[in-house]
Amino acid sequence: MEQPIAFVIMPFAQEHREIYDVVIKPTFEQKLGWRCWRVDEHAGAGNIVRQIVEGIAGATMVIADLTLLKPNVLYELGVSHALGVPVLTLFRKGGDEMPFDLKSYRYVEYENTMSGGQHLKRKIVEAVKALPEWGAKSTNPVQDFLPIERRGSVQISVAPLPTAGQEEVLRELAYKRELAAKVRQRLHYVQLAHIESRDPGLAVEADELTRRLEELRGQMKSLNL
Repeated sequence: MEQPIAFVIMPFAQEHREIYDVVIKPTFEQKLGWRCWRVDEHAGAGNIVRQIVEGIAGATMVIADLTLLKPNVLYELGVSHALGVPVLTLFRKGGDEMPFDLKSYRYVEYENTMSGGQHLKRKIVEAVKALPEWGAKSTNPVQDFLPIERRGSVQISVAPLPTAGQEEVLRELAYKRELAAKVRQRLHYVQLAHIESRDPGLAVEADELTRRLEELRGQMKSLNL
């Protein structure tokens, strides 16, 4: 059974390292049983931008701390939105204003205090437990405004309009993607419940959901134009 992954994008200043080490990482790994990591924890050499993109694409959830509005963090947030990865957005109180593009979407404000850390821990747990419901709601501008047939395939290119047959394939592909998202969300919920209860029935359900997800991925691959 796959372990859920939280990939964290945030400023690398020492004060942010502390909120990561003391609050974010322990909450995911010790309380929720997830793997939680930042790109600066990646072992070995390699292109850091590639590691970031791969970290985002392979994540169950991205945690984006926008405090200080660092350009690289905002760029990585945009990549997460474009790839359709669920994002929990954080913002420390008392700093800059949340950017206009993101103000209308839910985010968690926290304070760099002991009580603020406890508040953030609770909000992280709430967000993970609510993850299966995220597919029913728009959580970023890409989900809100990108045409459904382009979701999951957002290359900017000049291409001829699809034929009638291609439109039917695109509709089927969009349906399969939405179904796969629901199965993936259910799988994450079952994995979380299994970590907490160790119910063997949940392990069986997780295996079946994993099989169904792989089946849908194969179907989507065969439908790609």
